[in-house]
Amino acid sequence: MATRKASTDSPSPVVQAGDRLSGLKLRTSAFTSGSSAVVNDTQADHPVAEKAGIASLPPWLKLPLLQVYKRFNNGNLAHALLVHGAPGTGKRLLVEALVAMLLCEDLPQSEESSGVAPQACGTCNACRQLSSGNHTDYRLLNPPEDKNTINVGDTRGFVSWALLTANSKTGIKVGVVESVEVMNRNAANSLLKTLEEPAAGTFIICIANWPGSLPATITSRCQFVAVPVSSGSETEQWLVDAGVSDVAMALRLADGAAIRALAEQTPDRQEQLQRLQRSFCDIVAARAGIAVWVERLAKESPTDCLEAYLSFTADIVRVNQGTCEFCKHLNFVDEWKSVAPLLSSEQWFTLFDRLQGLYRIDNASIKIQPVLETIFAVIWQQRSKQLESQGA
Repeated sequence: MATRKASTDSPSPVVQAGDRLSGLKLRTSAFTSGSSAVVNDTQADHPVAEKAGIASLPPWLKLPLLQVYKRFNNGNLAHALLVHGAPGTGKRLLVEALVAMLLCEDLPQSEESSGVAPQACGTCNACRQLSSGNHTDYRLLNPPEDKNTINVGDTRGFVSWALLTANSKTGIKVGVVESVEVMNRNAANSLLKTLEEPAAGTFIICIANWPGSLPATITSRCQFVAVPVSSGSETEQWLVDAGVSDVAMALRLADGAAIRALAEQTPDRQEQLQRLQRSFCDIVAARAGIAVWVERLAKESPTDCLEAYLSFTADIVRVNQGTCEFCKHLNFVDEWKSVAPLLSSEQWFTLFDRLQGLYRIDNASIKIQPVLETIFAVIWQQRSKQLESQGA
């Protein structure tokens, strides 16, 4: 394949408010649809940028994109890729750029020494089809909106599509499996042969937060693409340009993941954290039963709820250890001080371990009720110990 020359356009780090990520779905764009497995049947609400790819990429994602481009340009890119990294690092932004780059019919050439991967041209037939949501050689497999798992029924259409010959003049097709961790066993088994032997010119890109939780049968068939936690002055400047006023605090709340840090600044997210903080304190104080809180939290994302409760519990452990300055949620420290005495230090550690175990074991199908039951179980144990001590 011929050597390609990089574009000289200056990339803009600014992310528009509509493109801020929740960390759960690909951006609302030509890459997204209400269907679990098909993205080509529905016009997307918001088209991708005029030049999809590197122009919209944050600085820390340019190196992974360049590494994939070099493999592609040298003819040694695997047909199955596993893009992995912590939540909020920008995996989905990177995958969008990869999809656009692989499908572009007029990809600019790039000098090896430039250190920058080329961006999709944005004007060829393939780029226009991708932007309009009508590219027949692109397919997205993700959980249906009313579920948090991908089952074998959702996977069959994707697998059948992957076996077809590409329609484009480049002969390239790209399929994306979002949140591959949430595939059930039958769905994963259905995908295995496609990962190992897809049709000629077909690339399958899987996205995962925790590759260690995936079966070896999947990871052994994929070439890994790591997305790092962003850091450094370029990342900080990118957040400033995106409108984040307190960059240090934003990164602290997001464990250094800049995309997540940006998402955490939205008013809706701030209001959600306030609601979850109030519910957590009330639950620990046993002010209402499980049924009441299951109903009150019914509209919250179970994963958001669990992650928030984990970070709140960790903060309270820090308060008990006299290290308030290291709390993630410094604005809640006064509340943490008021609820910390309700459980012993040992019980706070127990609560954290149990919530973390719940998150690791089955994050894909987590429900609100088992989260609350875990908290109440620890509270009940503590109250029982107190009553036994008083009886003695």
